[in-house]
Amino acid sequence: VKHPRGGELRLLGSPMKFSAAPRQRFTAPPSLGQDTEKILSGLLGYSPRRIKALWETGVTRPAPTRG
Repeated sequence: VKHPRGGELRLLGSPMKFSAAPRQRFTAPPSLGQDTEKILSGLLGYSPRRIKALWETGVTRPAPTRG
């Protein structure tokens, strides 16, 4: 699997194969911090102001930009 920051990653598949089941499609794991804002806002209901305060105090930080 190609990862945007980690390069080529080898992942383990399930040893069980079922003829009627669709083939699994693997995707790269998220980068550190990639889903933090989505989890804080969507799952935990934090406001943008509260998330920014967490970044400013160093509790968490926004996902690094690609480049």
